[in-house]
Amino acid sequence: MAQWEASSAWIAIGFSLNTPHYDQYASPGGDNAFTARAVGNLDGDAQYSTFERVGSRLAGGELQSSALTISRELE
Repeated sequence: MAQWEASSAWIAIGFSLNTPHYDQYASPGGDNAFTARAVGNLDGDAQYSTFERVGSRLAGGELQSSALTISRELE
């Protein structure tokens, strides 16, 4: 869990995992704008699935985000 607590981007959007996981997670952006992305390859065939959401934090602190974009969900 320390890796999530060390990132201001993940803290800003309130995201963390405390159990083992299969995907690689990234959140390029800053405290007020972000792209949260998970990339995985569960079957080891060099084809990756991607789950992505773009968002921002409004002046009042509320999170606003796009719909979840999914590419190759079952990879």
